[in-house]
Amino acid sequence: MDEEPALWQRLWAYAETQDLHLDATGQSKIQTYSRTLLRFRNAVSLVRFEGLEELLFRHVADSLAWAAQVGHGASVVDVGTGAGLPGLVAGAARPDLTVDLVEPRERRVAFLREAVRAMQVQNVRVLQFRVEGLNRQEQYDEAVSRATFAPNAWKRLGQGLIRGQGVLWAMLSRDQADRLVAEDAALPEEFVHYVLPDDRRRSLWKIGHPHKA
Repeated sequence: MDEEPALWQRLWAYAETQDLHLDATGQSKIQTYSRTLLRFRNAVSLVRFEGLEELLFRHVADSLAWAAQVGHGASVVDVGTGAGLPGLVAGAARPDLTVDLVEPRERRVAFLREAVRAMQVQNVRVLQFRVEGLNRQEQYDEAVSRATFAPNAWKRLGQGLIRGQGVLWAMLSRDQADRLVAEDAALPEEFVHYVLPDDRRRSLWKIGHPHKA
């Protein structure tokens, strides 16, 4: 029995639990992304997963949980995006966003450009830079990094990418978030906690000033 349709339905239902409604176009783009990643995964080192279920419930769902938190119409940069997680998934789910994917490695950039082409997303750009090479004159409403930098290193590095009232996001395991709080109980920033469909406990570290409508 083909289990794939049931996996997609579970993913769409999970998005709804995060207050993120995906229309048919958004669903189709995310399916195209996932199938493109499955096709490329043996040729390019992108992200670890065993099969479609782990890809959807560990990686894509995590990206959707973050996408649900981003302010309406925001300009976003995803630094060290790798396979396009979370920025490319967010751009597919949220056509109101404008998303820059920043990735220095050539083979990953080639995958990202192919995925953007296949998905026909018009609101996503791929930039081949290290974060230090970004034009700091082009600041963003929100910036995110997932599994690229240590949390406090990303806080220092990312602050220069966002406008005065912008938001910096770090995507963390719940254990990482708990350690940050244990080290500094007076942290002024806030955490958004959530559980993925595979029962992994995750946290978003929100640094800066919220502007979400």
